[in-house]
Amino acid sequence: MAWGPMRIAMALPLINFLAQFLLANPDYEATTALLSTLGLISALLLAVVLALPGTVSYDELVAADARFGYPDDTSPTYSAEAAAWWRAHGKKAVEERHSPGFAFGALATVSGWLLTVSLLTVVVQYMYLGCAKSIAERLDPHVFMRLYHKWNRWVFIAVFSSIVIGTGCFFMSMYYMVIVKWPDYAVYGPGKQYGGQVYRPLYLFVIAIPVFVGIAGLFAGLSQYELYAESLKVNNAVADDGGSPKQQPEGKGVDTAAPSIGRSSSGRSEDEGMGKEGLRLRPQLDG
Repeated sequence: MAWGPMRIAMALPLINFLAQFLLANPDYEATTALLSTLGLISALLLAVVLALPGTVSYDELVAADARFGYPDDTSPTYSAEAAAWWRAHGKKAVEERHSPGFAFGALATVSGWLLTVSLLTVVVQYMYLGCAKSIAERLDPHVFMRLYHKWNRWVFIAVFSSIVIGTGCFFMSMYYMVIVKWPDYAVYGPGKQYGGQVYRPLYLFVIAIPVFVGIAGLFAGLSQYELYAESLKVNNAVADDGGSPKQQPEGKGVDTAAPSIGRSSSGRSEDEGMGKEGLRLRPQLDG
């Protein structure tokens, strides 16, 4: 069996989800289901992200920034150890010139913007899909979905990417929120001897959430490939048989053919079910 671009892409877990929109044309029901899922995820995450800034007050932001040496080290609450910890362990996703308060607000804003864009894009896609269905109702369904996905497949990829990046920014914003709310715990922890190591397990716990989701997606991708490979076998068997499905061995499978005249839905003829009496009555009924 030849390995074309589609088969190679489908053999890679997580990649095969995107490959179905780049190299295939999902049907109408699958497209609407995906739009519903993307819209629901965007709306739920956006509701949490928009509530995140309300967990921190202005005074907390100013006090935390001063603790870590922003804008300078003249504040009475400044801590040289806290500033050293921030530059060595805490800043992670931002530059050294950015304070914890700035990192918290900036990442929450980026996350909210990306999730808003993805949600509004899903709404627009729903509207266009419904309009396209009404104006092209006489088209063959395969032709309709091929034309629909010709350009819209890139919109789906953009929406999916926006949700993934927005979710990552949300988790990083939560990380900085904890630093702002409890700056001394982030630096010292239960004892000063732990130094910058005490906060690392909590950071890894936050990162473990998307990692877990990625592992679940990996197994789902493996199942997706097995389904795709099995469908290829069926299609090849149909092609080798001259375009019709292979006959099931007697006693196996289900006879899905419509019952014909003189044959019951179970596949047995009427004469087989009536026995000798039926055979004797048949000429009388015919006459």
